[in-house]
Amino acid sequence: MKLTQCALAGALLMLSGCGSDTINLVISPRTGKFVPNPKKGDVVRFSARGADKSVTFSFGVSPCVETNITGTCTVNADAPSGTPAGYYLYKCPDNSCVDPEIIVGSDIEPIHNEAMLHAARGAPTPVGIICLNGNAMIDPTPIRVSAGENIVWYPDGSAAQQPKKWSISSLADTCTDSTQINQDHSSCTIRADAPPTSSYTLTVTEPAMCKPATGEIDKP
Repeated sequence: MKLTQCALAGALLMLSGCGSDTINLVISPRTGKFVPNPKKGDVVRFSARGADKSVTFSFGVSPCVETNITGTCTVNADAPSGTPAGYYLYKCPDNSCVDPEIIVGSDIEPIHNEAMLHAARGAPTPVGIICLNGNAMIDPTPIRVSAGENIVWYPDGSAAQQPKKWSISSLADTCTDSTQINQDHSSCTIRADAPPTSSYTLTVTEPAMCKPATGEIDKP
């Protein structure tokens, strides 16, 4: 799906300018929604009600040329050159961003498990996971959610950085579904009787040599 730049003038995330260029939108395999799919050299503008918006990318892994993103991001990711194609989750300082994601490149996998698809339709709380410099990492952690809310863990970053095989342990008393949380079942619905604080371990087996990480879920 492609829209002209003018057609997205009211969106939080848009390509700058309003000429004859087109914006490519692809269906995110994480949320099932259309999200921006820029290429190297495109300029993405983050704004709200006409004012520039500051954002930060999870794990410090950004597809932008700019170091500090305040309104403008010049995409420096377009495989095989520049930052590798991949998924890039971002955050707004005031937590006002909904489904915050940019997909760079065209090598995008479909939604590959039913749990992720159902969770995507229910506006889950996204948690990014990555293997960076030999260390598994989780962002955000701790995360604050209430009973009945849904969390989905998403591999983040470039294809080389995204965990392919991974698992989450120690959440049997926190999630309603007793199924092992891993790359095939990546969601957790918070139990009403879940403890106020739950710690868990992320173990990545592919790529290899990725040290585990610890995360935390806080339930009010």
